[in-house]
Amino acid sequence: MSALDDLLAADSKNAGRWRDNFRRFDPSLSDTFDTAGEMFNTFSRCIEGTQDESVEYRILEQYAHTHGLTAEGVIRRIGGAEAIGVIPPEAQRAYIRMWARRARAVLFLLLQRSYLWGATDLLRMRLTSAEGYCRLEAEAIGLMLLIQDDPSVGERWLKVADEEQGRAFFSATQSKLKDSLREVGLISAYDRGSAVSQHLRLASAMHNLLWSETHAYLAYQEAQAEDPFMFFLGVLAFLSIQVYVFQVLKKAFPEVTEPIWDQRVRLFNIEVTRLWDQLEKQFPDKCEAIKKPIEQENS
Repeated sequence: MSALDDLLAADSKNAGRWRDNFRRFDPSLSDTFDTAGEMFNTFSRCIEGTQDESVEYRILEQYAHTHGLTAEGVIRRIGGAEAIGVIPPEAQRAYIRMWARRARAVLFLLLQRSYLWGATDLLRMRLTSAEGYCRLEAEAIGLMLLIQDDPSVGERWLKVADEEQGRAFFSATQSKLKDSLREVGLISAYDRGSAVSQHLRLASAMHNLLWSETHAYLAYQEAQAEDPFMFFLGVLAFLSIQVYVFQVLKKAFPEVTEPIWDQRVRLFNIEVTRLWDQLEKQFPDKCEAIKKPIEQENS
């Protein structure tokens, strides 16, 4: 077997084994991951009714009819250089709202995918990549909040087509994006995920870097069966980030008014808090050792 085949076989074996390890830590831990996945599905259903573009399309069709164009032709015209001073403000606002809505929809799908990819990587014992997906989740939330505040950001994000445009968009939005993430408690997930998983720094290897007298070794799986504390710490941190994500989704989609969502987020938060209590019960000394530096830093 090749190295790739060996890794795939190990991944398959570990995914089933760590489901069982989750249950041994706490019978509901594995179910909590499934609950989070279902919550993303629930919110996806909640926003289905917010994707209606009929109002915007009627406005564009009215302008199109007056000028002998199709609605699609108006959209192309507004998106072109000749739009300035030619398209009435009402039609331009309809165009911007339409693309903002589409951008938020795509960003939510990317948010959901990042959670699922991160969760399944944890089952493969990969903390580092899971932290990277948390960074992407935070970025998706930040961009959706920016679009909610300024709908024109949605069109600009959708029009990023190459590296130069990507750098320009990043420079123009980074400061406000990070401010938004600070407000909703996701800046740490963004910064840590970037440092640990999006860049090659020593922190990227700390979960599984081993030294011998003759060479260094980097394991691909990052959980140690004989001392699983750091792994479960990362697992619960991953779930806690989902709490923040769920709490802010209605801010990114204020059209969603279903009260059941708030109740589900509250119950999910209670369960994640209980799992943190379970970590302290099973690893009291290690939890205390982590708390002390944090308390000193904040004192």
